Amino acid sequence: MNKGRSRLISFHRFVDERGNLGVLDSMQDVPFPIRRVFFIESMSAGTTRGGHAHHQTKELIIAIGGEIEVTLESRHGTDRYLLGEPGRALYIPELSWLTINCVTAGAVCLVMASTSYDERDYIRSHEEFRALIAK
Repeated sequence: MNKGRSRLISFHRFVDERGNLGVLDSMQDVPFPIRRVFFIESMSAGTTRGGHAHHQTKELIIAIGGEIEVTLESRHGTDRYLLGEPGRALYIPELSWLTINCVTAGAVCLVMASTSYDERDYIRSHEEFRALIAK
């Protein structure tokens, strides 16, 4: 299952004339128990978010409107993902430096996290992050 590596995850979608329903089940589709859900909305094209990593938190991110480009740096290297395709989510393991670039004006992304918010879990210095992954 590529433990410790980011990866795209496909989830169930039910499409009919009434609209589309996307379904993610914790510990079935999401590789961790979900403790927190938040969203980022009303982003302007070219906006950058993130710029941090987590000691313990794992995340799953979905572009539920528009497109975003996610860049992840980890001990495995740097990967870029374009999110916006229906039915796709990105798994982000702990110790991954996250940068989100808004591609489409008004993009909305939904994030599911394995932990409740705790400022002590954040790594906000890129130099500190690089030192941690070098160990």
